[in-house]
Amino acid sequence: MMPEEHASRKQQLEIFDRGLREFYAGHFPEARRIFEEISTVDPAAASYARKCSSLEASPPQEAWTGVWVMTEK
Repeated sequence: MMPEEHASRKQQLEIFDRGLREFYAGHFPEARRIFEEISTVDPAAASYARKCSSLEASPPQEAWTGVWVMTEK
């Protein structure tokens, strides 16, 4: 990423970073809310928001390690 692009996306990147920290900590409702803030402009955030919703509906049975297996394209 070029410095100009980074500067223009700085706030979005900071929001995504906050979402990732909550996601890896296993705080799925908070992570989903954060990812949803930028989901319309960031496809990766939209994907994480959907995964958080899925994990909220069906929490991991084992200790959460942050690893998720992709089951669809």
